[in-house]
Amino acid sequence: MLLHSRKLCYPINRMGIGVRLEREISQNARVFVVTGMHRSGTSLVASFLEEMGVRLGDRLYPGDRFNPRGYYEDLDFLTFQRRILIASCHSQDGGWPDWGWTENETLDKSKFVAYREAARQLLETRKSLQLWGWKDPRTALMLEFWDELCPDANYIFVYRYPWDVSKSVSRTNPYIFNEASDFGLRVWDYYNRHILEFYKNHRDRCLLVSCNAIVRHPELFDRRVGEKFNSINLSIDAAAISRRLSRELFKSLDWDSPEVCQLPLRYWKRLAELEDNADIPMGVFDILSQQPYRVCREIPGFTPRISCFSTS
Repeated sequence: MLLHSRKLCYPINRMGIGVRLEREISQNARVFVVTGMHRSGTSLVASFLEEMGVRLGDRLYPGDRFNPRGYYEDLDFLTFQRRILIASCHSQDGGWPDWGWTENETLDKSKFVAYREAARQLLETRKSLQLWGWKDPRTALMLEFWDELCPDANYIFVYRYPWDVSKSVSRTNPYIFNEASDFGLRVWDYYNRHILEFYKNHRDRCLLVSCNAIVRHPELFDRRVGEKFNSINLSIDAAAISRRLSRELFKSLDWDSPEVCQLPLRYWKRLAELEDNADIPMGVFDILSQQPYRVCREIPGFTPRISCFSTS
């Protein structure tokens, strides 16, 4: 897809006033947005983009013991989106409004319109940059909001096995996600549902990738980015990948773990939908079919292949 300079107008009819927001995009500006469910590898993908020359911000959220190499989250976008999501969720519905999720999914996107002008002003502060973007998992719940303001943006969506995400969020946010054993899975499903809906409508500007696949075959990321966004000169070499990739941070549960075998069918279906649409899938069901029959038979709705039958 060729990107070019033009004047962009943003209708705000839902506000009930007859004005239009206008913004000039610098001639060769390229914008990349990285998002996905929390603890899904978005920081790794953002680090690859930074190596490719994409400016992700001058003030980034610092790393910690859960992500020592950093989150690559622009504090301006992070604090802005956090404020919007908290204000747009029902405060008495439990869950984790900071992530835009409550137990009854009360996120009211109609409230986003009040923040449109502030969002436009935030984008204006980056308009002189030629190749830039931001990364924040919360953006997954605000895709249409941002896309109306920045309609030429490119998106990279990252997903990870639900059992690994659930385990990770329960470790990093135990006081929230240990309250109910399925909270992590429900948020994983919520985020990926939003991602898939947007991806299916904007495939030409989106890349959907499995973090599990990238960790195992990082060279695929460079190749697919070049294919999808071929009008933009982006590449990353093996040395840069080696600097950024820390496989010990992405250990996965064994296939015979209770969290895998007892995963409810609804989440297997969402994972299958992600795999079917992904530009870089993991091939999870091919891997699963190679597991011993004693493992395969525990998976709800999964029909093992002949090769899966084993006496082991």
